[in-house]
Amino acid sequence: MSLARGVTSLLAGAALCASASTIATTSALAQEQKPNILFVMTDDVGWMTPGVYHGGLMVGDTPNIDRIGQEGVKFLDAYSEQSCTAGRNAFMAHLQSLGLTDLKVKPDPVQIATEAALWGSVAEQGLLDGTVIVSDGAGQFRIAEHALCWVHAERLIHKLDTFCEAHVQAKERIRARIWRLYRDLKAYRQAPTPRRARQLERRFNAIFSTETGFATLDRLLARLRANKDELLMVLKRPGIPLHTNGSENDIRCQVTRRKISGGTRSDDGRDVRDAFLGLMKTCAKQAISFWDYLGDRLGVAEASTVASLAELIRRHATA
Repeated sequence: MSLARGVTSLLAGAALCASASTIATTSALAQEQKPNILFVMTDDVGWMTPGVYHGGLMVGDTPNIDRIGQEGVKFLDAYSEQSCTAGRNAFMAHLQSLGLTDLKVKPDPVQIATEAALWGSVAEQGLLDGTVIVSDGAGQFRIAEHALCWVHAERLIHKLDTFCEAHVQAKERIRARIWRLYRDLKAYRQAPTPRRARQLERRFNAIFSTETGFATLDRLLARLRANKDELLMVLKRPGIPLHTNGSENDIRCQVTRRKISGGTRSDDGRDVRDAFLGLMKTCAKQAISFWDYLGDRLGVAEASTVASLAELIRRHATA
C-alpha cells in the first residue's frame, strides 16, 4: 500500500468515526430535548369537571390536576372525538344485525338494549350488589330487585271517583286501613323481626282481599294485591324506603322551572339549568344559602366564606 493511499484510508476512517460520533451525539441530544408529555385519558369527564376549570362552581375537588393546570398551560378551545367511538360502533353494528335499529317503535329498542347491557355489566362485575330499586311502577325501573312506592300505590285509591255515599265510605275505610298498615311498616323498619313480618303480611292479605261491593275499588285492590312482593319488599329488606318522595323532591324544582319558563332550547341550556338547579338543591341539603355559595365562588366583596360542597357532603356522610 502506498503512503498516499494509507493516509487517505486513515483520514477516511477518522472522518467516518467522527461522523458516527456526531450522529450519536446529535441523537442523544435530541433524546434529551424531547418534551416530557403525560397524557391522561379519563372516562365521562367534561371540561367543567376539573376544579382548575370550574373554579369552585361545581362539586368535586381535583387538586393534582388543578396543580398541573396552574403550573402549565390550560387549553380553552379544542375539539376531540369521543374515545368510545369504536366500541359504540361495534355495539350498534351488533344491534343492527339483530334488526333493532330498524324498529320505529316506542320505547326505543336501541335505548332499552343499551340500558340492559349497562345494567348487565354492572351486575356481572358485582357492583351495586343487593341494590333494591324503589319506583312508582314505571316499566323502565322494573329491573333487579324492585319495590313499589306506597304513596303512589295509595294514590290510585285516593283518586278513585265515587258516585254514592256507600262508595265514599267503602273507599275511606280501605284508605284508613292502608295508612295504619303503612305506619306499622315504618315502625317495622326500625325493629324488624320474623314474627312481626308475618303479622304484617297477613294484614296486607286481609286488606287487599276485601270485597267492598264497590266494583271499581275491588278491582283496584286485586290489582295492588298482585304487586304484593314489591309492596312488601321492606319485610325482606328493612333498609329501603317505603316511598320515592326523596328522589321526586330532588327533581321537583326542574319540573316547576319547566312549567314556569318552558323547556330549554339547546343542550348547553339544559346542562346549565341542570347544573345550577343541582347546586341549589345540594346547598339546600347542606343548609347553605345558594347566594352565599355563589358569592364566595365568584369572589363577591364581603361574601360569606363557604367550604367546598364535596367536603361538606363528606363530613355529613361520616358524622
